[in-house]
Amino acid sequence: MTRVAGKALVVCVVAALLCGCGGGEADREPASQRPTPDAAALDREVRVLVAYASVTGSTAAMAEAVADGVRRVEGASVVVREFDAVTADDLADADAIALGSPTYFAGMPATVKVVLDRWGRDPKIDLTDKIAGAFSTGGGRAGGKESVLTALHAYALSRRMIVAGPLYERGSGAWGELGATARIEPGDEGPDAAELESATRLGERLAGLVARRVP
Repeated sequence: MTRVAGKALVVCVVAALLCGCGGGEADREPASQRPTPDAAALDREVRVLVAYASVTGSTAAMAEAVADGVRRVEGASVVVREFDAVTADDLADADAIALGSPTYFAGMPATVKVVLDRWGRDPKIDLTDKIAGAFSTGGGRAGGKESVLTALHAYALSRRMIVAGPLYERGSGAWGELGATARIEPGDEGPDAAELESATRLGERLAGLVARRVP
């Protein structure tokens, strides 16, 4: 084999690997388009906890939208609780937990952090391998909502959880996002339809992932 032919062969192999030729990754359906198992046909139901804090009601509305998404997976059950009302049994029973918080001064409110720290100090609360998702509300285009999402993700990862976000498709493209957010400004009545739909997608993703794992 000549040196030129050898180089051409290497280029072809690399291109094939990058493009997913020959039945590779490019031939697979996006994760969001793969069928979700019917949770009702599994050995036990899928259980999702939605835990949140809310002052004006906006985060509470997002929490209910997350719960609606869980209910899209037939046979899945959901419990919606404010952080202060969540019990150790709620956490133990949940296969997945959606954590929701408003945004105060570009960060997580101290009241939410106090509860999360309390869960961390309780030796009876083991969140290992439970699936976690996050949602947040706040004012401004760049007011810190994503900082709250990443703070909730960091907490979940430190508790040995598995983090997931909502999925989207547009045309032939598919992507995932960090979580669900709502921009709330003075005079707003609450999250708009698109923001509530992002929360619904988050709930559906969490329940669907659990359904794939439950034997």
